[in-house]
Amino acid sequence: MAKNLLFLMADQLGAHALDGESREFLAAPHLARLREEGAAFTRAYTPFPLCVPGRSSLLSGRAPHEIGIDRNRPPEAVIEQFRAGPTLPRTLQENGFRTEWGGKWHAPRVEVCEADGFALTRPFGDAGLADWAAGRLDELTAAEQPFALFVSFDDPHTICEYARGQPMPYGDVEPAPVAETPPLPLNHGPLPYEPEALAHERAVGQNIHGTGTWGPDEWRQYRWTYARLVERVDHQIGTVLAALERSGAAADTLVVFTSDHGDGDGAHQWSQKSALYEECIRVPLLLRAPGGPSGRTVSAPVSTAALVPTLCAELGVVPPPGVGPGNLLEDAPAEDVVVETRIDHPASTTVGRSLLHGDWKYTVYSWGRHREQLHHLGEDPLEMRNLAVESRHGEMLASLRDRLLQRCLRDGDPFARRIPLPPELPAEVREQIFTPPY
Repeated sequence: MAKNLLFLMADQLGAHALDGESREFLAAPHLARLREEGAAFTRAYTPFPLCVPGRSSLLSGRAPHEIGIDRNRPPEAVIEQFRAGPTLPRTLQENGFRTEWGGKWHAPRVEVCEADGFALTRPFGDAGLADWAAGRLDELTAAEQPFALFVSFDDPHTICEYARGQPMPYGDVEPAPVAETPPLPLNHGPLPYEPEALAHERAVGQNIHGTGTWGPDEWRQYRWTYARLVERVDHQIGTVLAALERSGAAADTLVVFTSDHGDGDGAHQWSQKSALYEECIRVPLLLRAPGGPSGRTVSAPVSTAALVPTLCAELGVVPPPGVGPGNLLEDAPAEDVVVETRIDHPASTTVGRSLLHGDWKYTVYSWGRHREQLHHLGEDPLEMRNLAVESRHGEMLASLRDRLLQRCLRDGDPFARRIPLPPELPAEVREQIFTPPY
């Protein structure tokens, strides 16, 4: 059992950057070592591919719709409700841990960070963050009180500033000759039977994020810059891990690395996040536990919201109320993973859900033509062939559609009324979906 927790987080780092073809164009030796020394979950998914909902769900262990956070600026009443509810840091603090946070908070607002269970916080920003964390590890170890240190890096989120042509807060990335940049991903271009809602949101987003006039060369420079930002994060993580070793606490410390969501990175001509494509929702998840497995790979779908019961189990703490038991390091993942999203632009809102069931992925958006997507990720990891329009996959489509419906009904997710419903749906189920009226 671990005595301490070191929780490392990046912002907007998709798993594809570390385990896909992109890894040929970047070096992340410190994360590679962490993977070798612990367990790697190669199909870990964010609960919501947007900063505040994703982080709030990750730290509370509850679904975004359950805590009412589905946007970066939730209503004040929702913020107050979240503050009053249980979270991982508050639970650890109540069990005698010294809890500290450094870097980006955003779950849901930085000024309430200390009220959410932290005895000490360091302001937003990557500049000097790794050195601050190294210093805190020395002091925390010397104090001999169990500690939980959360270190949250902003990069590679600053790719957003790059796309908008703005100065990058921690230093610009030197462009490379186009021939040396990563090629366009195979799924870069628009694909047949793409959801109309996504095509619309992409067009609106391209005007906001500055990518609407880009050609292949600009997209390749984007991917080059993103890779360099990932390398920056890896370097800083190396600084923190080296400090943990020097402190003498490594043998007693559970180390976690993950991200709040991914980045389109040019796939489907998508930058940023929010879409339910794999590049946006699949995130790295590495766990190194004292006495735990090393070099282990888990390929079943898991949600990063499951970190709360997992970390509590490894630290000998009862999970907070409303969070079920479970330990990703010991239990075989059994439940389907559901990812939520909401894309807000002026004059348009799109909500959606993805359900991961083994190698199958079912996605449905709230409006438009071809709003359902069906992919077998084992055969089509880049999501280039929408099987939802092929009649021979109708049985699987109906099965996964029903699995999502039953999950929504069980969990009180109002998205149930957005799922295409079969005409033979029992009247009592239909009443449950549409009561109260919307």
